[in-house]
Amino acid sequence: MDETPDKSTDKYTEALTTDYANNTFLEASVWDLKIVFGEWSGETKSVGWHTSMTIPWAQAKLLAYYLAVNVRAHELRMGKVQFPEAMIPREPTLPDPKNPDAVAFYDMVKEHRQKFLESL
Repeated sequence: MDETPDKSTDKYTEALTTDYANNTFLEASVWDLKIVFGEWSGETKSVGWHTSMTIPWAQAKLLAYYLAVNVRAHELRMGKVQFPEAMIPREPTLPDPKNPDAVAFYDMVKEHRQKFLESL
């Protein structure tokens, strides 16, 4: 089997840009999910948003799976990821009990947050 690198791969990776983000913002629509990346600046005391990527929901679900696998693999090797208290997601706000969709969403977020807290 030929082990030489595929030259088209070299061209592909040469075109990639590399950046850093320590903040993300999610913007959902019926069709897809936009992920906006930025970096906190201590100088301006704000986030400088610099890149966005929009992906379809099927890819978002796969990304959630692969992110979870990679975080878990990292924690197996390096120990639990540590969080400052300020980074821990706040408990969701109680919705109007007359709105069943809002109550269902609240329950889902509260359950998801609890699982996150248990993973710390």
